[in-house]
Amino acid sequence: VGIAAAAENTALKLDLMSRSRPYRLDSVFAVLAVPTLSIVVTRTRFTDALLQLAITACRLEAHFAEHGSYSETLGDLPPDMRYERTASRYRLWLPGPDGEDDGGKRLFDPDNPEKTKFHAEDYQGDWVWDYPAES
Repeated sequence: VGIAAAAENTALKLDLMSRSRPYRLDSVFAVLAVPTLSIVVTRTRFTDALLQLAITACRLEAHFAEHGSYSETLGDLPPDMRYERTASRYRLWLPGPDGEDDGGKRLFDPDNPEKTKFHAEDYQGDWVWDYPAES
């Protein structure tokens, strides 16, 4: 019994496919799949953002190794990436899932900052690559 049995039962399959939209078999699959796909897309965007940030950070570190300082500007950044020199190093960021550039701000979960889900669809801050302040 279940979806596999329903798919094998031609009469049941035809019955489900002929029903009005909310009860059609393809609608059921879409209703189940779309939220999952949305989560996958957001997590993939987050992973891609981290990869772009890491590659750019490696380029900056290579520049530092060769010249003894970090570049003032990066002319060939990915279109949405931002770069800012700090007193000791630099910060890189990309807009998070909301697409808004928040100036490189991370927005932590106020109740559990250590459990902030940067990859979640409802995360409102930027995806940031930076270094802790040196003390």
